[in-house]
Amino acid sequence: MEQTARLRFGELVTLLDTLHPETLEKIRQQFPKAGAQLRAGEVMGETEAPVGCTVAIVALTKFNPLVTALLPRLRSRLRWSWRFDLVAKFTAAVGSGGTVAALAAGAGADKAVITAIVALVGSLASLIFAHLQRDESAGSVPEAYNKMIDALVQAEELQRSLPALCSSGDGPELRSALDKANETARDLNRLWMRYSA
Repeated sequence: MEQTARLRFGELVTLLDTLHPETLEKIRQQFPKAGAQLRAGEVMGETEAPVGCTVAIVALTKFNPLVTALLPRLRSRLRWSWRFDLVAKFTAAVGSGGTVAALAAGAGADKAVITAIVALVGSLASLIFAHLQRDESAGSVPEAYNKMIDALVQAEELQRSLPALCSSGDGPELRSALDKANETARDLNRLWMRYSA
């Protein structure tokens, strides 16, 4: 079987190995001849559909609680960063406006310098906000949050469709569904590594 035709579920195995190793061990006992395919990382060799189906269905049932555990952390991080952004922008605007007003009103240079410092602090706070929002491994925090919500929806759709596809036997639709499940698990693996600590 060519590599493009293989069933792909390595990310699903990695997800189970990382977060539910006892569940993966039970699957290994259920399929003793599929030892190479049930190691974390890329699936090695030819794989039968029942192994891939079992791994995908079991991993997807574990998916929702993991995402539910991560979402509050991401929401909290978003809320704090948005508040910080608001304060930074407000400070920059007040400082800039104060500087212009002080200079226009003919106030002393010392008052203009103080308002300019306030504007500088606001600008620096905006830079800090931009740095907090940056996430090199998963894009920005809002992107990571949206990716997690999308992965949750995808996992729920696959939980409904996979059992019927698995019972109908190996075919292009099943392979496509397993690929989608594997991609969903890959997203969660990356997000979990980034935000679970």
